[in-house]
Amino acid sequence: MFIDERKTENLINKLTYYINNSESFIALLIDIDDFHDGRSTLSRDEKIRKIHEFLNENLSFSVNYLGKDEFFSICSDFSIEHVISELYVSKKNLPNDILTSFTAGIAEYPKNGKDEIEIFRLLEESIYQGKKEGKNKIIFAHDTKMKMKNNYYTTIQLERLNELSRVSGRNESSLLREALDILLRIRLD
Repeated sequence: MFIDERKTENLINKLTYYINNSESFIALLIDIDDFHDGRSTLSRDEKIRKIHEFLNENLSFSVNYLGKDEFFSICSDFSIEHVISELYVSKKNLPNDILTSFTAGIAEYPKNGKDEIEIFRLLEESIYQGKKEGKNKIIFAHDTKMKMKNNYYTTIQLERLNELSRVSGRNESSLLREALDILLRIRLD
């Protein structure tokens, strides 16, 4: 069951579907802490299968495997309080032989983001923040302050960016942020 790469398109497609078909929803990304540390006697496949089964048996909403050591869920039928409560109970009751914990990022649509790219970025940033703060956390997405950074681009790059912005109906800065997110994912995963 273990997949050595993240299938982020699965999450992006689900987010797009829910944005087009729901007024609001809660999205969450779950990352297993210290997945590769070797303390558990379980294989990677066994560990992923066991965690996936445990989450789906102990949460009232379904959890999908994203790849590597990550899972996601999108909930349109539950309150944020319900989702958080179940996550906390699940964190406490993870099977002992797994020898790990998890960090979860939570974002609400449309409160935290207006499209699937923003929601996905906020989920990833929440996971990153939780890991940086010591792991085994549940982190809520929050409005991030953008920081101005001077950059230089060639004339052709700017013309192509402008054309992409026009064709996609998105502003240039959001396209540049998405490109940076993709590059960071590729280089740091």
